Amino acid sequence: MKAGATACLIVYDGDDGGNNTGPMTWPEDHTMVNSMLQEYVHQKIENTPKIFDVNDYFEIKKAKVKAEIIKAHKDIIDIKYPTWHQDLVNMEASQLRDLSAVIDAKIQACNHKINMFKSEMVNENVVLNPSPLSVIYSIPQMQQHINYNSEIGRYD
Repeated sequence: MKAGATACLIVYDGDDGGNNTGPMTWPEDHTMVNSMLQEYVHQKIENTPKIFDVNDYFEIKKAKVKAEIIKAHKDIIDIKYPTWHQDLVNMEASQLRDLSAVIDAKIQACNHKINMFKSEMVNENVVLNPSPLSVIYSIPQMQQHINYNSEIGRYD
């Protein structure tokens, strides 16, 4: 018996024989016995063992396989696209700052080129697909360049 444990004894008379005295308890205080019984029932409800069946077995197996697949994918990505090189571990702080500055400059150059390509695409789109309003405004300018050749009866 572990220290501090509570104990209770309940004895029933097996021979009913008309003598209806009820059960004998130890301790004799019925409120203590009732509180111990309530604690026992409450403990039994909380600690009910889970029944482990075939579905549970396969769910656990499935979860383990999924975890292994995720880890394998992560390992493949780490090998295919490494994010850290071992040479960076041995670099001094000033070398890391210089490397960071070079990388930042390259990123800015790439962003500048992307913006140039975007503006070229916008300009080409305006020339290739002019809006109807811009075509209407350019008609007087086009008329200045058209000459009527009266000798042959057509516009040149």
